[in-house]
Amino acid sequence: MKSLVTLVASLLLLLSSEAKAESADLSYQLYGQGDVDCSQAFKSRDSVIASQSWTQGYLSGQAFIKGLSFHVSEQQHAELLDQLPVLCPKGKWLIDAMPAVLKAPQLGAASSEYSSVLGAGAFSCSDYLRHAHDKRTGALARIIYGSWMEGYVSAAALGLGNWSLSEIVQNDMVLTFLNNYCQQYPQTTVVHSGIELIRYLSPTDTPHLQAAETSPPAVEAKP
Repeated sequence: MKSLVTLVASLLLLLSSEAKAESADLSYQLYGQGDVDCSQAFKSRDSVIASQSWTQGYLSGQAFIKGLSFHVSEQQHAELLDQLPVLCPKGKWLIDAMPAVLKAPQLGAASSEYSSVLGAGAFSCSDYLRHAHDKRTGALARIIYGSWMEGYVSAAALGLGNWSLSEIVQNDMVLTFLNNYCQQYPQTTVVHSGIELIRYLSPTDTPHLQAAETSPPAVEAKP
């Protein structure tokens, strides 16, 4: 099984030490770190991890909606995350860095050779449950998995059109939904929970959601 250390390894490459790691909504289409001011999004260790995991979720959601995959090695992906504070415009939100991130040359047309899921979404539900319910890792797991889910559904809300995240924003239901789903389907991956949450929130079905009912999304990482 993957360890939580493996999950956060790329997120922590931005930090050389603990010392270095030192509102409004967008019509309820943005949730979590996406609408955090860039000056605050990287202010502490936890905010760095949350912002990076949110970005991974957002990119994974964009891949799902637009049929992209990620032509990146772990090192290239870590380097991309490392650029987030630079790409996040002063006086803007984290979401404003996403267009520059999505222009990265490593993103391309969907291919089975590459991954369409980055970060926590590629981990199994059994991994999530183990991380979330271990006293040693629970707090960090809530930041990583919760931020990833928030980024994933934000990408869908912004990309699929006429729907909002008001229900989950008002009820803070992301981790509750993830926990319930993973307890019921521990053999699946976290991204499956994200897709089910999108389907639950979306007012109309889409070809992507219809396809997901019969064909799980690609979650295999590049060897």
